Amino acid sequence: MVELMNQKGVLSFLEAFVERWDDVLAVAADWVATSKVPSNALLLYEGLNKAEIDGSTPTLSQILRELNDPAVRRGLMFFLSFLKAIGSAAEHKEGKSPQTGGH
Repeated sequence: MVELMNQKGVLSFLEAFVERWDDVLAVAADWVATSKVPSNALLLYEGLNKAEIDGSTPTLSQILRELNDPAVRRGLMFFLSFLKAIGSAAEHKEGKSPQTGGH
């Protein structure tokens, strides 16, 4: 399973996500400040306040164990929806079609 995650780029994504945590927080803070959906903003704010990021790099087995937690999966889906909305907004701003990716 770890090899499949590596082939699909999931591990690279997670590594980049942790390395760019400050940028992620900045985007999240900007989204909270401009969001028209207060309940989602509140969820994100509460999640960021509860997040325990100690700066260490988790092992692959630690990451996989965390995926067994339903709260982690719910949070992951929320975050993926958040990223999808950002990507769609960026495509729209650049004049690209979200369905075709501008192709």
